[in-house]
Amino acid sequence: GTLNSSAIVNKYLYIFVHIPKNAGASFMKDSPKHLPRGAILKGSHEKALWHGYTQHLIQSYPRTRLVLMLRHPMKMAYSQFLMCKYSIRLQDKGFPRQGTGVKSGLK
Repeated sequence: GTLNSSAIVNKYLYIFVHIPKNAGASFMKDSPKHLPRGAILKGSHEKALWHGYTQHLIQSYPRTRLVLMLRHPMKMAYSQFLMCKYSIRLQDKGFPRQGTGVKSGLK
């Protein structure tokens, strides 16, 4: 369900520290409807907690809460494998190896 956001006023900045392949895109899409009224949600753009961008967000707002999602390492590795096997092969245009003479090895 959704939170009755009209009843609660929350002046926190929630910073989502996005770890790739841990449902971060889904979280950023769905979580705003569950936040209290007045809350702000910003993503770290896959930057680490100690990266300058994330630190700037933390220091720019007096009331900050960090949010992150963790996943079982094997499930995360499997998700990465599937992404590489199916997505990159279909969208090989911007792959770093392109133009270097090195084949991607994906079949």
